[in-house]
Amino acid sequence: METPGQEAASGASAGAGVQVEIVQGVIENQLVDVIVSPMVGHDPVSTHIGKILSNMTADLKAKFNKEAGEATLPSETVVVEGLPGLKCKAVIFLNLLCWDNNQHGTAVQALRRGIKKILATSNIRAYSSVALPVLGTGALLRFPHNITSTILLEEVGIYGQNRTSRSPFLVRIIVHPKDKQSSQAFQSSQSVLHQRGFISNVHPDQGSFYQCVSLTNDETTAMMGKVKLQILCGNIINAGTDVIVNTTNFTDLSLGVSKAILKAAGPAVLAELKQVGIPADCICSTAAGQLGCKEIIHASFKGKTQRIRNTCQKILQLCESKRFGSVAFPAVNTGQAGMDAGEACKAMLDGMASAIREINPNSLSLIRIVILLKPVFQAFRSEVESRCEQDVQGCFTLKGMAKRPMEKILEMFLGISMSPSTQDQTFILPKPGPTESQETHGGLNVTKTMEDLNRIVLQELSEEKDKEKVMLTVSTEWAIIDDNGELRDLCLLNKEAPLDKEDVDMLTQDSRMFKVNLKAGEATECLTGKTYKLKNMATETGCVAPALALKLPPHWEPMNGEVFTKVELQPNSPEYQEVAKGFHTNYNIHKIERVQNVFLWHAFSVCRYRILSKNGEAELGEKLLYHGTSAASCNTIERDRFDRSYAGKHAAIYGKGVYFAVNASYSADKYSPEDQSGLRRLYVARVLTGRYTVGNPLMKAPPPRGADATDCFDSLVNNQHQPTIFVIFHDDQAYPEYLITFS
Repeated sequence: METPGQEAASGASAGAGVQVEIVQGVIENQLVDVIVSPMVGHDPVSTHIGKILSNMTADLKAKFNKEAGEATLPSETVVVEGLPGLKCKAVIFLNLLCWDNNQHGTAVQALRRGIKKILATSNIRAYSSVALPVLGTGALLRFPHNITSTILLEEVGIYGQNRTSRSPFLVRIIVHPKDKQSSQAFQSSQSVLHQRGFISNVHPDQGSFYQCVSLTNDETTAMMGKVKLQILCGNIINAGTDVIVNTTNFTDLSLGVSKAILKAAGPAVLAELKQVGIPADCICSTAAGQLGCKEIIHASFKGKTQRIRNTCQKILQLCESKRFGSVAFPAVNTGQAGMDAGEACKAMLDGMASAIREINPNSLSLIRIVILLKPVFQAFRSEVESRCEQDVQGCFTLKGMAKRPMEKILEMFLGISMSPSTQDQTFILPKPGPTESQETHGGLNVTKTMEDLNRIVLQELSEEKDKEKVMLTVSTEWAIIDDNGELRDLCLLNKEAPLDKEDVDMLTQDSRMFKVNLKAGEATECLTGKTYKLKNMATETGCVAPALALKLPPHWEPMNGEVFTKVELQPNSPEYQEVAKGFHTNYNIHKIERVQNVFLWHAFSVCRYRILSKNGEAELGEKLLYHGTSAASCNTIERDRFDRSYAGKHAAIYGKGVYFAVNASYSADKYSPEDQSGLRRLYVARVLTGRYTVGNPLMKAPPPRGADATDCFDSLVNNQHQPTIFVIFHDDQAYPEYLITFS
């Protein structure tokens, strides 16, 4: 049963009695003893989570101040219990520092110490469960997602290893449904920390069928779809399941595992089985007798792989039809029958997987394979681990990372698949007249598309003096050719790592770790020590340089081959309400439309990475601001860009650029004229303000920050300390995300 407030969970044992879950959901709805809320500067409502909790419960600040006594320092916590309106017993507020661009700096140390204190406090106060958000990745604290995910898993793992109590303790890490970056970061962190048995599955619909959950000396636990699979070293008569499977040839009942099961079940079961004789399909059920389960299923597997597959499939179907929740198998035919353990395991898992996929069980939730001999256990364990690893690789390749660059850009930005399909003829774009120098696909002029994308990318990169660094930061442009002759893309494990180091950590999509020497052009696999030649994908034919790693926003409607569309939001949707909430004016909203322009978003994204590479995350300055306009200008803005040529048409007090306001009322009152119907228009724009300084009417571009004439500010403002107006000078520095029509 799923917990309210989350979509799916994946569990892992982190240590003595500690269960770790990474789930998709919202922190305030978690049914746990404790939820954690980050804060800045001893203010419990300084973060988004704090504000949500404050709206759900009365007198939060007063109770917080009472418990705190005095101001807290970074890494210190305040425990507030008994807050009415919340589903938890307590909220732990954690004082954190903003990200300081240092993986080993004071901000990271405060985060690590804070997590330690939260877990220790939970232990001291006998809490049995705690839910933590992805701490510090919000707009205020600005931690990189990969840093936070790794720290969370590391600290929970350390706590589990050092914990002495065996009592159950649940640590649930909450990933917001819209937080795709954290989802990806936890997947990468899982690869790095795989030896600790963690699993990240925040996208269950896109996840793998086999998922390895935990490993110990005598047990391997994995998920097969929604069914838990346990490989145990022990005696099957102690399996503790609803059903126990007995392997028998129905003629000699005194051999191997059959002898042990029937002896434990007692003479009544033996007599019942003898009375059955040899069933027509060599499978039957009897009472459990003294065995302690609900039923025994007897089956002959005959030492043949196809027979094993079919019989395992039938047994699971039978269990589900009788609403049994669990079943235990022995290692079929690996004893007296002398079958190879690896082959037997493959056949069993194939049959079980077929049944699970076919019936999608509601009752059956646990399968145990109980094995007496250690070598057989090791063989079964290896096969399960292998399937988990292969399936994770398969899951990653769904994103198309192994495709050639031209194919990736079409799929990523236009939703077009390059694989042969009848759907290729359904695109709406007008079909240009193809020539010998043009490549067309489904009516789309691919050559022109590539030229347009290259133009945007190169235009943006021309503004950055260190082009190679931008390209490395933005895209997965490095690759190796593996032993099978397949191209494997490499991506930076830490996007902020210095690229002039001898060794840079990179990761393939199938989670293989490499030490990469960019100067020598070599990649050495950490696990095997084998060295491969490095390929620079930016020099490959058809590559569109760094743009390939960029993606369309996940909440957009499918483009279906189009490059532009507008989507009217439903007034009762969370997206509409979130946009409307910021529109604090005396006007009435008629409609809100989402602007989806592939090329404008692409250009904005490249500009974002340019500023990010130059400034770092702390000074990216990505904000939602307001821009009033006339109805006649909307088409130009949405299909082309915010044009600086209009600068000075209304006012240019702080420079001859495009103006954006922090407050919607400012733009609505002064710069949103009525049309003939009395309607006005205003854009909610995503703007990259970067580093800024106060402007003046004579400025046609942001001035240099110092002696270096190429190191300029990114925008101008009306007030350095509390700006309410921002002025930008690069057309792609803002994206018109929503159009509000009002009166």
